[in-house]
Amino acid sequence: MSYHYLIIYSVTSGGKKFLNQEQMVRDFFKKNNIPYTWLHFNRREQSPADLQIASRISQSGATRLVVVGGDGTLRAIVEELYHRNISIPVGFIPGGSANVYALVRRIPLMTTNALEHMVRADPRSVPIALLNDRHVFLISACFGRLAEIALRADIHGKKHIGFFAYVIAAVRYSFSFPHQSITYICDDKECCEVKTHSVLVFLSDASRTLIPEHDPFTKGMQAYVFHNVTIVGLLRVFCELYILRRRSARTTHLSSNVMNIRGAFRKQIHLDGDVVEEETEEFRMKVVENALQFLC
Repeated sequence: MSYHYLIIYSVTSGGKKFLNQEQMVRDFFKKNNIPYTWLHFNRREQSPADLQIASRISQSGATRLVVVGGDGTLRAIVEELYHRNISIPVGFIPGGSANVYALVRRIPLMTTNALEHMVRADPRSVPIALLNDRHVFLISACFGRLAEIALRADIHGKKHIGFFAYVIAAVRYSFSFPHQSITYICDDKECCEVKTHSVLVFLSDASRTLIPEHDPFTKGMQAYVFHNVTIVGLLRVFCELYILRRRSARTTHLSSNVMNIRGAFRKQIHLDGDVVEEETEEFRMKVVENALQFLC
């Protein structure tokens, strides 16, 4: 069966290693005689709404959509699809600085391999998570000091050294962030106040991939509440979670399909390598099962 692909290509994702990625993608579709429609997406100048995706699908007759870019671009496009009730199978060709969702869905990181994988793949129903019924995330939501570190990580550094740009930011900025007292609520039943500086919430699929020592989880989100620690302790948590990929004794772990977090965090939240703003001190998260048809 022949499919027509609507390709959304981010011109702002990734570093120099992706400078020829656009030509590689175009050549693949032409070589294999696969019909496609091309859209450039400049996130510094455009919002996903500016792409008018529904109109483009209708005009082109596209039956599949492909995002070529990073985790943040994929998150933004999926959010647009969800809120506009656009149902179409979505593929992802990694072209960002981290490409975590490619790891979660076992998508090859090399462009040609990822394209070959995608055109052979069947749509699979996967979950998304909602923050305050507005913002979609596919991997994680980060609040507090860790969000500040992620936001301050040098954008050029991320393009060249990836995760280690966050480690450098942690060393540079951790001393300047105060500890915060927050309340987290799990399943709207258990309420516990804990002194912490950060909360990191993963969708379970991402948690299983990134921290493989964990037993399989049946619920939709995994939250890690970070204890009040020093800079050395914070770096040890970074090492345990992100490098050794195991649960840290310096965190409290929760599991739930619905999670509320209340605390005096800054308005900027880190979602899937992206930044969103919320003028509130209460954050409601829930999992929406089978919300996305993903080609993987």
